Amino acid sequence: MSSASSQQPLLTDRETFARSYRVGHILGKGGFGTVYAGTRVRDGHPVAIKHVPKSSVTAWGQVNDTRVPLEYCLLRQVSQCNGVVRLLDACDTGDVFVVVMERMESCKDLFDFITERGALPETMAKNFFRQVVEAVIQCHRAGVVHRDIKDENILVDLKTLTLKLIDFGSGAYVKDTYFTDFDGTRVYSPPEWINHRRYMGTPATVWSMGILLYDMVCGDIPFEENEQIVSAVLNFPTSSSGHQIVSRQCQDLIRNLLEYSPSDRPSLEQILSHPWFYPDVEVTKVDDCSPSDCLAAMESSSPTTTSSSAGSIPVPSPRRASFTLGGSLPYSLTPSASTASSSRNSMTEEVDLLDCEYAMEAVIYHEEQWDH
Repeated sequence: MSSASSQQPLLTDRETFARSYRVGHILGKGGFGTVYAGTRVRDGHPVAIKHVPKSSVTAWGQVNDTRVPLEYCLLRQVSQCNGVVRLLDACDTGDVFVVVMERMESCKDLFDFITERGALPETMAKNFFRQVVEAVIQCHRAGVVHRDIKDENILVDLKTLTLKLIDFGSGAYVKDTYFTDFDGTRVYSPPEWINHRRYMGTPATVWSMGILLYDMVCGDIPFEENEQIVSAVLNFPTSSSGHQIVSRQCQDLIRNLLEYSPSDRPSLEQILSHPWFYPDVEVTKVDDCSPSDCLAAMESSSPTTTSSSAGSIPVPSPRRASFTLGGSLPYSLTPSASTASSSRNSMTEEVDLLDCEYAMEAVIYHEEQWDH
């Protein structure tokens, strides 16, 4: 076990645990359990308390010769990684395994954040996406693959705009062989899983990051049906005047993350070397944009001004319920089925000379950088 995980708390006995926390309202509910808002008695510190019925646990691990849910083992391993929710305590109560994690008092999951505000300005999306990539890199270096990267599993601190990756219920240990099981979210799964029921951890993670970035800058996911996933054909929204809304640099990055062949996708580290992250690409540097500036930019931008060539693209409200296959535990619930619009499927992307010029630049860049 790594030194980071060895520093994490061991299981607390039932009596001590019962005296240590006050349990409040439900924050979220999923296939693997229920998350409650809670308070640590000794200092009033806000916590999230996850109750996992042992009957729902599909993967087990061991900590000091004690049989525990694999999710707890993975959380111990990544809890010291920046950008990951911190594990505070745990208890085996008999039929239920309880995990206590940090809780931000002013937060919202990224799904709700995008649903309420629409597509994010690229400056904000770049800030958010960099945080997610860096957190996932640290997790992989710690030996853990999340396997359910999506907007619902990312918390946004509304005061600082810092992000936290949550819910490792679908996770596993990193390995250099194929995974043949998947408990994540279908619309974030890669073509190789749909076609062959197997995938490698890192390329599949990179694919899900491409879905996430598209979601950030377009306000919705690019694919809904299996046929769309395996075709991997991308369409980007345009303004009412027909101009591309998403920058060519950002489009290029998304296309590379969503390459059909796993071997053609970049590594996690290579993602951060893409020109979209370069300071001179954007008018405003990410570091120059304070949280209040970013939020002000969000408020001033109107999602209703964006449209495809076939009409406007509404931001669908409830997308969660029909997409989740495994143990996602969102911090808020939307109990209706997906009403995602299919209008984006009919969008056509205009290609001009500048697009062709940039495509050539992208080819040269990939030959020089990414293939190494």
